[in-house]
Amino acid sequence: IGGGGTWSAKRAHDIAEQAIGKCLAVRQELGCDQSKITEVLFGRGVIAFCKAEAMSLEAISPSGDKTAEQEILELQETALALFHESYQQLCQIYSDKHLEAIKCLTMLGLLSKRLGRLQEAVGWYMKEVTVRDEVQGQMHPRSQQARRVYTELLDNIAEAKGMTGGEEQMLLLNVPVKQEPDGEGQVHGVNGPEEADPASAGASAL
Repeated sequence: IGGGGTWSAKRAHDIAEQAIGKCLAVRQELGCDQSKITEVLFGRGVIAFCKAEAMSLEAISPSGDKTAEQEILELQETALALFHESYQQLCQIYSDKHLEAIKCLTMLGLLSKRLGRLQEAVGWYMKEVTVRDEVQGQMHPRSQQARRVYTELLDNIAEAKGMTGGEEQMLLLNVPVKQEPDGEGQVHGVNGPEEADPASAGASAL
């Protein structure tokens, strides 16, 4: 995020963006399968996120006539869209329980929180905790970290709203979880499968 050695943060990010662009071009030229293209998509999301973080730390100056706040917001929105697209593709290629898909959940929760979309962040983090517990087990360090982040976010929301313990539990029950279509045209949320809405099936969830 802040560069390293003789490279400035801006130079480091410029090199990363050039490298990821070349990587995508090579993989497309070689006819690599979709999973390899999706890896690049995820990488582009990471670069956009890191550039926003570097700019917020004033390690990189905004470009053109944009303010730092404007460019940070733009980068965060770009990263969020890239992670969401990566997640959808990885769920189709593998499943929502694949570790690469779970990594997307981590970043979707983080970006949603950065953008102040706390209800969406809680939904993503709740899904991450559920899937990590199932795939990696509750005692795995990543599962425990995910649960800490999720619980802290709930505590912060409850504190900001002046909630009691019971009200915080109601917040949990009312959080909308992003619903993703499965291979049979159904979507799954906290209440189990239901018929997908054809009118919104092609719309972005974010």
